[in-house]
Amino acid sequence: FQVNFETEISWKDLRLKFRNLQPDFMSNKLTTEAIKKIWLPDVDYKYTVENQLSNKKRDLYLEMIANGTLDHNDPFMNVNFDGSAVNVILRTEYIGSFLCDFDVYYFPLDVQTCSITLNINSKYVTFANYLSQVSYDGIQLLSSFKVEDVWLNTEKSLSNFTK
Repeated sequence: FQVNFETEISWKDLRLKFRNLQPDFMSNKLTTEAIKKIWLPDVDYKYTVENQLSNKKRDLYLEMIANGTLDHNDPFMNVNFDGSAVNVILRTEYIGSFLCDFDVYYFPLDVQTCSITLNINSKYVTFANYLSQVSYDGIQLLSSFKVEDVWLNTEKSLSNFTK
């Protein structure tokens, strides 16, 4: 099945420091050059058709979650934020085709379950299940199928990578 989808992954990086962030995180979009200097999670999508998955757009934002501190010794009066006061948000849009095994034994009354499986390849990163969510914003009734249910399942694999 072919799908356009967007992921949003957020994390804190305690090593980072920022200045003069705006309350609206959309105003804190990082430049391409700045993105190259920040650690990004290595996300791997499984079961793509011929490993073809196109990254249409990738943006990185900074969200203030705590107040910064005003540097009174700075002539520019910058407000500084340490990494614990900021969520780093990675939004990525994709288009790709994924494999789906169809069981047509009960056709035309069959129900198929297709999935998108992603791994975050780091033993230091895990999903926060209480914050994880998935939504389907498309048309429910397609030309040949009906989207009835969408859900999220997270698990820790044996290799310490998160699925």
